[in-house]
Amino acid sequence: MAPAVGAQVSDVTVIISVVGESTIDSPPERAILHVTAGFDTDVKLRTVESTVRLVNELSAEMAALTGAGRPATWFSVGSLRTWSWRPHSDAGEIMPMRYAASAPLQVKFRDFPELSAFASRIGARAGVKLDRVEWALTEAALRGVKESALAGAVANARKRALVMAKAAGFADVVASQIADPGLLEGERGGETGFPSAKAEMRMASMDSGGGAIDPEAIDLKPEDVSVSATVHARFAAR
Repeated sequence: MAPAVGAQVSDVTVIISVVGESTIDSPPERAILHVTAGFDTDVKLRTVESTVRLVNELSAEMAALTGAGRPATWFSVGSLRTWSWRPHSDAGEIMPMRYAASAPLQVKFRDFPELSAFASRIGARAGVKLDRVEWALTEAALRGVKESALAGAVANARKRALVMAKAAGFADVVASQIADPGLLEGERGGETGFPSAKAEMRMASMDSGGGAIDPEAIDLKPEDVSVSATVHARFAAR
């Protein structure tokens, strides 16, 4: 009897090696708004002072939204970054020095309508750039979804092996090895580069261009959080 594709025969035992995959899409429970605050002018001190003032204002507004029973669960403020450059005109002339400063801020919302209102409000402010929204699950929910995705990947591996086994004239399969990618006996660890479970957070970009924006132009439609798992497995055909 000829072995199934991807199988090897040892005495009367057919071993089938397969990859199992599973993806679960879940509605988001949280949304992280990523913001950059900053200015550039021809005076270094004015640039820094204006940026610090804006960052402090945004930080205070985010703090007011955060806490038990509030629309947001936490916020963070990154380090202030400064740099300078000497621009050139279209004619190649050297222009006066320009100085820039910026700092990243993040705020995580549980209330999506409040997120939309806050983004529209601060997005129209000079010096504010709305970078993106990161849709996410709570940590507890994400752990549960990862476990379900991993179980689904194992079930998918068995299903694939069973199809191969039946095509080769066998009735069933029994698992002999199940592992994260690259960890099966005889494989070189990490060869595939796939994690056992990966949460892919899709993001919606928003950019105010540092000036006024149309609130209706901000796309804050929640996007599903996609969690994927991959396993490598070997089954004995029976």
